[in-house]
Amino acid sequence: MAAPCEKVEFQMLSNNMQTEDRKTPSFRSSLNPGGRSFYSLPEDYEAGKRRKDDLENKQKLLNHVHDMVIGNSATFSGPFGLRSVVYCDYTASGQALRSFEDFIQGQVLPMYGNVHTTTTVTSLQSTLFRHEARDIIRNAVRASEHDAVIFVGSGCTAAIHKLVNALDLQMPPVVFTSPFEHHSNILPWKELGSTVIRIPQSASGLVDTKLLEGELKKWQGCGRQLIGCFSAASNITGILSDTVGITVLLHRYNALAFWDYATAGPYVDITMNPVINGSDQAAAQKDAIFLSPHKFVGGVDTPGILVAKKCLFKNRAPNDGGGGSVFFVSREHHRYLKQIEMREEGGTPSIVGAIRAGLTFQLKEAVGSDTIMKIEEELCQRAVKRWSSCPNLLLLGSLSVPRLPIFSFLVRHPETRQMLHHNFVCAVLNDLFGIQARGGCACAGPYAQDVLGIDEDLAQQYENLLLEDKRLDRVHLRRYNEYSDREVLRPGFVRLNLAYFMKDECVKFVLDAVAMVAEHGWKLLPQYMFNPETGEWKQRHHQVFQDRRWLGSISYASGEMVVPTPPAVKPKGALPGSYQECLQFAQQVFTTAEQKCRNMSLPDQTLLFQEQSEFLRWFLLPSEALNVMQNKSYDRRETPFEPPTYPLTSKFREVTTIEGAVHSCEGGSHVHLETPYSSDGDPISRLDGRGDATGEICNGDVSRDDLVSKNAAECAVRTTCAVSEYNDDEENTNSKLSESGKECTMKINDSQKEFDDKMSSPAMSEDERNLDTKSNISKEGISVATNRDLELDSEAMDNYRELPEARICTDDRMGDKVKDDRGQRSSDHDQNERLIGRDGEVVAKDGESLSTWTTQGAGGGEDAVPRNAELQSVISVHGIDREGDINEQRLLK
Repeated sequence: MAAPCEKVEFQMLSNNMQTEDRKTPSFRSSLNPGGRSFYSLPEDYEAGKRRKDDLENKQKLLNHVHDMVIGNSATFSGPFGLRSVVYCDYTASGQALRSFEDFIQGQVLPMYGNVHTTTTVTSLQSTLFRHEARDIIRNAVRASEHDAVIFVGSGCTAAIHKLVNALDLQMPPVVFTSPFEHHSNILPWKELGSTVIRIPQSASGLVDTKLLEGELKKWQGCGRQLIGCFSAASNITGILSDTVGITVLLHRYNALAFWDYATAGPYVDITMNPVINGSDQAAAQKDAIFLSPHKFVGGVDTPGILVAKKCLFKNRAPNDGGGGSVFFVSREHHRYLKQIEMREEGGTPSIVGAIRAGLTFQLKEAVGSDTIMKIEEELCQRAVKRWSSCPNLLLLGSLSVPRLPIFSFLVRHPETRQMLHHNFVCAVLNDLFGIQARGGCACAGPYAQDVLGIDEDLAQQYENLLLEDKRLDRVHLRRYNEYSDREVLRPGFVRLNLAYFMKDECVKFVLDAVAMVAEHGWKLLPQYMFNPETGEWKQRHHQVFQDRRWLGSISYASGEMVVPTPPAVKPKGALPGSYQECLQFAQQVFTTAEQKCRNMSLPDQTLLFQEQSEFLRWFLLPSEALNVMQNKSYDRRETPFEPPTYPLTSKFREVTTIEGAVHSCEGGSHVHLETPYSSDGDPISRLDGRGDATGEICNGDVSRDDLVSKNAAECAVRTTCAVSEYNDDEENTNSKLSESGKECTMKINDSQKEFDDKMSSPAMSEDERNLDTKSNISKEGISVATNRDLELDSEAMDNYRELPEARICTDDRMGDKVKDDRGQRSSDHDQNERLIGRDGEVVAKDGESLSTWTTQGAGGGEDAVPRNAELQSVISVHGIDREGDINEQRLLK
C-alpha cells in the first residue's frame, strides 16, 4: 500500500461573476488510505454557519433569482398566436438558473475530472467541489456527525430505495404512512412485503395523530420494526405536516421517523436535528430525510439526496457496490470502505449534478427559509382570496391549515354539473395564457382519491375500466386495437404552484387567468378534440407541435456540429405586449366562442362510451358543450365523485364557540381582537391552527371610527367558552360541551331592529351615536354556537387573517356586566380564575385587573394551564360592520 501523501495546497479558482471582496480560502487536502479523507475545511470557512447576506435588501436577491431563470423570455406559437411561457410547475421540477450554469460553465467544467482520486488538478478540483457541495447540504439541513449525506440517483425515489436496502431488515417492517404520500414513499415498502398502514387525514385535513398513536399502540411489541414514513408537505395540496410533533410521537413507541422533503424542501426550514426545550429533545431528531434538489429553482439534473443516521446502515454490502466503494479487492475476496458516504456511492456519480445541488441549497440559505415562507403564506392567502369568488372552481384540500401555495383544482360546468377534463383545462391555460400547469393525479394516487372524493369501491371500478388489452405484448410493438381506449376517463385535477420569486404582476395574471378559465373555459370545448387512448386534448386546428426541436436535426457533415435554425412558423397572432393585454385577448376569445359555434356541428360523443364507461364519465364532452351553447337539450347529472369540502377554519369538536362583542365598562370600553395564528398547545388558537393567542388590556374610550381604524370592522373572531379534556371519548366530550354551552349562554337585551333604529335616528348626535355604540354592541352582538363548529365565509376569513395584535375586552368588573341565562356570572375573576402569562406566571387572579394574557402557559409550573384544562369565558369581538352594526348572519355559512 502506498505511503500517505503529503498535504497539498490548492487555490480555488476565482469566480468571474459577482464576487465578494475577500481573500479566497485555500483548502488543505490530505489523503489517508485508512480513512480515505480527501480534504479538510480551513478555519475561516463559513460553511457551518448561515452566512450573513451581503444583500441587505432581500427583494434584490429575489429579483435576481427571477431574472436569472432560464426560460423567462421563452415563447411558443400556439393556436391563439405567440405566447410567453409562464412556468407554474416547480412542484414537479425547477427551472435552470443562468447564474448557476454560468458558474458551472466557467468554473466547474474547465477543471472537470473524475473523482475517486486527487493526484491531478482536475480530479482534485472536482472532488473538492463535490465534497463542498455535500457539506453545504449537510449544514443546510442541520445534520450532525452522526448523519450520513449521500447523493443517490433519481430524486427521493432512489433515496428511499437506498435506505430500504441499508436497513437490511430480517423481517418485513410495519410502515405507517401519511395520507399525502407520493408513490415513491409507498411502493418500495410494499415491494419489501411490509405491512403498510395508511393513516387517514383528520377532519381539518391534517395527519390524524390520534389515529396514528392508536395504531402505534396496537403494533407496539409485535416483534417487527416500526417505521413512520411521512411527507413534510403534500405535492397535491401543499399541506404541511408537523414534522417535530409526529417524530416525537413515533419515537415514543420506538418507531423510526423518515421524512420525505421532496415537495417541502425548496421552501421550509429543513432540520434533521431540531433543538427543542424539554425532555423530547432527543426524540425530535429525525432518523432519515429524503430530498429532491431537482425541485429547487436552479436544480435541473441534480441527484437525489439521502440524509440518514449512520447507525441505520446495517447492510454488509451496498446495493450498488462498484468502483469507489471498495477498500481492497483481491482475486479471492473484497473489502468495502467503512466510511458510509463513500461506500454507498459506488461508480462514477453525477459530479456536476451534485455540485449544482450544493448551489441550490446555498441559494436557499441566502434567501432564508423564513423569508421564503413569509412570501409563501402571502401567496396562499392571495390565491384563496381571489379564487374564493369563483363558484365553478373547486380547490382541493383544506384551506385553513398551514400549506404551501400549491393548488390542485377542478372546474365545474354549472349547467350540466359535470367537470371540465383536467387535461383540457391545462391545454387552455397553456394555449391561451402560456401558463405551464400539470394535469393528472401527481403520482400520489391514494391522496388524490381522497381529495377527489373517490372511495375504494369506485377506485376499483376505474382500475378495472382502465386496464389495457390483455393481448397487449409489451415485448414487441403494439398491434392494432391492442390498447386501452378509455384512458381519458382516468380521474385527475389541475395542479400549479406560485413560486416565491414570481413578480406580483405575474402572480395576478395567473390568478386572473385561472378565474377566467373557471368561468368561461367550457365555451372552448367544441374547438378542442381529445384522444381517448392518451387523454390528451388539443385544439382542432393545432394538432401538430410545430415548434418542436429535434436532436436528429443536428448535423456533423461539415466537420463540425451544426444546429439548423428551426423553420419559420407563421404565428396565428402577435405576442401580447403585457399580461393585461393577454387577459383582454382571452376575454375576447371567450366572448366570440359562442358566435363561432352557431353553425358548428359535432357528432354525439357520448356514443364513444359504453354503458359502464358512460356511468363513470365525469367530464363534459365537446358535443355536450355545443348543445348548451346552441340551446339544445342536455343532461344535467351528478358526477360519479364529489370532492369533499373542508371548513375555512379547522373544526375541533371539543370547543364551544361564542360570537362576541365590544363591551362597555365603567373604566372604558375594551376591545378584544383575536389573531388566528397557530400553536399545538394553545386550545384557543387551535381553532384555526395558525399560532399563539396573545393580548393586552386596552383601556379608554373606543369610538366606531377607532374600531374601523383598528380593523375591527368586518372582523370575525370566535371565543373559547370551555375546552373539554383532550383525552375524553366522544360521548363524554359531547356531554361536557352541551353543559358548557348552557353555562356560557348570554342574554340579548335589545333586538337587532331596536338597535338599528336607535343608531339611525337623525336626532342622535355623532358623539351620542359613538357612545351608544359602545354601550349597546355588547348587549346586541352576542349569540351562542353550542356544540357546533363556526364556519366563516371567504370575505370574513380574509378580514379575520388581517387583524392586528389581540386585545382583551375584560377586566375584574366584567363578571358583573355579562351574565348567563341563569343569572350567574359567566366570567368572574373573584372566583380564583387564573389566566397564565407567556412565561407561565399568573397575571390575573382573585379580582386583579388583567395586563397581559395568553392561554399557552409556556413556562409550565403549578400555575400553568394543563393540557386538559377547562378555560372559561374568554370573550371576543366580531360581527361589527363598517356602519357600526352587528352583522352576524354574514359570518355564518
